[in-house]
Amino acid sequence: ASTLAERWDDFGDEERRQMVEGMALDTERIAAMVTMIVDAARLERGRFRAESRRMDLAQGAVWVAGLFSRGANYPTIEVRGGAEASADPERLRAVLLALCDGALWWGREGPVVIEIRSDAGGATIEVRREVGGPDPEELAAMFDGPEVPGGKLGLHIARRLAEAHGWTLAAEGGDGIRYVLRLTG
Repeated sequence: ASTLAERWDDFGDEERRQMVEGMALDTERIAAMVTMIVDAARLERGRFRAESRRMDLAQGAVWVAGLFSRGANYPTIEVRGGAEASADPERLRAVLLALCDGALWWGREGPVVIEIRSDAGGATIEVRREVGGPDPEELAAMFDGPEVPGGKLGLHIARRLAEAHGWTLAAEGGDGIRYVLRLTG
């Protein structure tokens, strides 16, 4: 923002637009991360309360995809399928944001795919990207926290939020990365 303000006249309209869009993207991502960190602190203190309501899960996925689509250097995020389940919309978006970040970190090619489907007793959301992926040791430590090789703060908090809601969150490696979030109810 300071570069844009200082050198406003040096940039064309398209460059200014891209810079402002980048700032908006970063602001929303930082806000989601701050919410996750506050939630993590509440979880540590036993003060977190999961508040869920019946919702269209694709809405949260579309919000995340739209967030990334505004960044010039991000691959496409494709949302496929749909289902309804009980979820806290803000926390679901935060978890999906962390999973997309993880897919971008570990996967190397193609779009990030968010696939949503109903199943017995709830819904499953799969976030995946092809090529690359963690080795078995990194995969085993993926949700352990940022101090562990392969662990990231967002993924650590995402799993804790999922568990606080009674959901499960797992990661699978191989050729790329695949996160599977299972929502009950």
